[in-house]
Amino acid sequence: MPSSSQPKRDLQGIVVPLLTPFDAESLDIAFDALGPHVDHLIMADVHGVTANARASEFYHLDDAERRAVAEFVVERVAGRVPVLIGVGSSGTRNTIAFARHAEVVGADGVMLMAPF
Repeated sequence: MPSSSQPKRDLQGIVVPLLTPFDAESLDIAFDALGPHVDHLIMADVHGVTANARASEFYHLDDAERRAVAEFVVERVAGRVPVLIGVGSSGTRNTIAFARHAEVVGADGVMLMAPF
């Protein structure tokens, strides 16, 4: 786990918001589809990825699911490109908690929209 004192990589180029696939029957996150999606984008030479952003339909995920997606994506990317985690929430406390979680799991940064 990187410490907050370690420099993060500079962002540049194309940073793609990941889609969050769902199982058609259970409506659970389809991690078996998310992994290949991450790999495909990296093989297509994107310069970074963002999980739990607006395009990722974070607003359909509960807190545990958001954390699970963040953990999965950071682990799957395995340092190949920078990872940003969307931490926007309806409240300041949740936003801070998601940002701290992103740091703990090793994300390179966060993408923040002001709490509404």
